Amino acid sequence: MKHFTKDFDKLIGHDLLKKQFAEALDHHGEVNIETLFQIISCTYEDSDKERRIMEHTMTEMSSEVMQANNELRDQRDELLLSKERYTLAEKATNDGLWEWNLSTGDVYYSERWKEILGIPVTEKLNKIEDWFDLIHPEFKEQVKEAIDPHFGQTF
Repeated sequence: MKHFTKDFDKLIGHDLLKKQFAEALDHHGEVNIETLFQIISCTYEDSDKERRIMEHTMTEMSSEVMQANNELRDQRDELLLSKERYTLAEKATNDGLWEWNLSTGDVYYSERWKEILGIPVTEKLNKIEDWFDLIHPEFKEQVKEAIDPHFGQTF
C-alpha cells in the first residue's frame, strides 16, 4: 500500500481534507491510504445522513407551509363570501350603516349612509371626526360630552 508523507498539506487546499489526512497519519508520520479512504468515506456517509435528514425536514416543512397556505386560502374565500353576503344584505335593507372600531379609531361608512347625508359616495371618510364634523357646531361639544363617559375618553 502506498504511503504519503505529511508534506501533503502543501498539495491540499481544502481544510477538511487536510484534517482527514492528518487523522490518517501513522506513528511514522506517513499517511496510510486505506485509513485515509475510510476516514473520507465516513465523512461522506455522515454528510449524506445529514443531507437526508435535512431533505426530510424540508419536505415536512414544505408540507406544513402548503397546508397553512390552503387553510389561509379557505379562510380568505370564506371571508370574501361573508363580505359579499354582508354587502347584499346592506343594499337590500337600504339602511345607512356605519361602524366605529374603537381600538383603531377607524370608521366604516356605507355608501347608503353617505347618500342619506348627501355626501358623494366617492368621498373618503374613515375617521370618527368625519362623523363629528356633520354635527351642528352649536351641539358638537354637547354630543362629545355625552359620549365621553361611555368610552372612558374625551373626543
